[in-house]
Amino acid sequence: MDGLAIKLDNNIGKIILITIVVSFTLVQIFGTYPNNKYIEDMSDLKAYFSEFNHIEVKHSHKSGNGTFLKLIYSDGVEERTNKEEIISNHKDAITQKICGHPDYIKQLKNNRYISVDLIDGDKLYAKQLFNLNIKGKHCGI
Repeated sequence: MDGLAIKLDNNIGKIILITIVVSFTLVQIFGTYPNNKYIEDMSDLKAYFSEFNHIEVKHSHKSGNGTFLKLIYSDGVEERTNKEEIISNHKDAITQKICGHPDYIKQLKNNRYISVDLIDGDKLYAKQLFNLNIKGKHCGI
């Protein structure tokens, strides 16, 4: 039985070593996450949406047929009594901003969609204020 335990230990060691070598190789080939392009794109998006008070771009990624954009709304108010006002003030403005972005227009022309989540950043637990699924027809494409 001791021989089996030693053999298993050797196999585990080999698996760990192979995992380390493969991981190191992949990092050398593809780089680390987030890569420079992602950081640059996020910086551009933050600047593009900077005109909105209290809204910060938190995350963006492309997947399948869509692009997902997460925006955080934070004005320091913990007891949200103006949710409907926030929605009415920002839904159309965010849609228009998406429809004016060159990369998003290109994606919409290719039958992709843009999903935008506006999250209440002042809550202890994140709560969605609204979600938009913007398609070409929303931008006149």
